[in-house]
Amino acid sequence: HPRGTLMASRGCPFDCSYCSNHAQKSVYPNPRDYVRFRSPENVVAEIEEMVSSDPRIEYIRFDDDILTTDRRWFARLSELYRNRVGMPFICNSRVNFMDREMARALAEMGCEVVCMGIESGNPWLRGKLLNRRMSNGQIERAFDACREAGMKTVSTNMHGLPLEDTA
Repeated sequence: HPRGTLMASRGCPFDCSYCSNHAQKSVYPNPRDYVRFRSPENVVAEIEEMVSSDPRIEYIRFDDDILTTDRRWFARLSELYRNRVGMPFICNSRVNFMDREMARALAEMGCEVVCMGIESGNPWLRGKLLNRRMSNGQIERAFDACREAGMKTVSTNMHGLPLEDTA
């Protein structure tokens, strides 16, 4: 693929029941500091180095669990990225962090695709079994905001969950 892949942060502030983050967080010396961000300057410098060493790279893949967790950090990354990189990219977000303002900021930065985990269309399964606290309304608003900003969206989903109706 003609993409450069990197991570600008590590960890996730959520404790979804199926994810390894909560287990990793439990053994981390200071769980409050489990989610960590590299400086935006460091992230952009890595991208510049990556692109200069491989001219075939046409877009960037931010592989962070959630790129949009910290709005202030993201604003600085966005500014640097637009000014120094300017390539299209794809990233992961979460409906809890996605609104029209964030969607516009991502699109202006060059984001073409936003991936967000929904996991189940059943609110009870999502909340009780998967520990993903988000309403159907939040999901709809987040995906609508991305599409209105001109980005494509990807929903990651699980099928065949325990207690899921298969009819």
